[in-house]
Amino acid sequence: MTAVIALTDAEMMAAAPAIFAQRRSATLSEKYQQVRTIDTINALRAEGWQPVKVEQKRTRRGPAVYAKHLVRMRHSAASGIFDGSDSPRVGQAFPELVISNSHNGSSTYQLLCGIYVLACSNGLIVADSVLASVRIRHLQSNMDELLTAATKIGGAVGPVMERVGAMSGLELSEEAAESFAADALALKFPLGNAPFEPRAILQPRREINDQSNLWTVFNNVQENLMKGGVVGQSQSGRRHTSRPVTDINVKLGFNQRLWALADDYLVRLAA
Repeated sequence: MTAVIALTDAEMMAAAPAIFAQRRSATLSEKYQQVRTIDTINALRAEGWQPVKVEQKRTRRGPAVYAKHLVRMRHSAASGIFDGSDSPRVGQAFPELVISNSHNGSSTYQLLCGIYVLACSNGLIVADSVLASVRIRHLQSNMDELLTAATKIGGAVGPVMERVGAMSGLELSEEAAESFAADALALKFPLGNAPFEPRAILQPRREINDQSNLWTVFNNVQENLMKGGVVGQSQSGRRHTSRPVTDINVKLGFNQRLWALADDYLVRLAA
């Protein structure tokens, strides 16, 4: 079993102070019932889940203490590595619970199933089309409801990891891999102004990722589009180097759409 390296409250406070907000923004009405993120974290800790990464959205409006934030939690009782190995190595996948919340009315409380890939550090998030995420409005909620939602998401981790295994066992032709990359670019650049050719985002960043199965192709494309550093050419003909994606909303949305795309390829090509 691989030990979970949990974040302390002090580490979370330094990276995402909104996690510890004890009251809602003063701009919200009395009907708004706050779901305190730290209360949820503590309740999930009692169930064996531990926070392993947090981040907070930058905001230009209102105090940062109410801003949207993200918490990734991993269960201490299971390694979750889909190949069954107890020794961590590059490419292994861990299931996680992902909490998305805010205290300024900008978003609902949301629980999702996430997948963390060791060394790639890409933090994939399973799409709603594969595993329904749970959204809870800030008008009526209680801790029992939150734990029930967490149990629902946690119980679906097994089938999700089975799909990861199926993707890793499905070899793609060069044509299919380029088609996947082209479709991913269309998701990232819906106006058709992608500065890269599909082959540019298929390039692996480490030797172990130089494989042609769907799971590895998926990870290479996701990492290249999210981490930045890909060199291409803008429509004006200038050299373009992509920047890392840091916005929480963009991360969540794109990761979910990309998972849905990979799942669609799995269904079509494995049939």
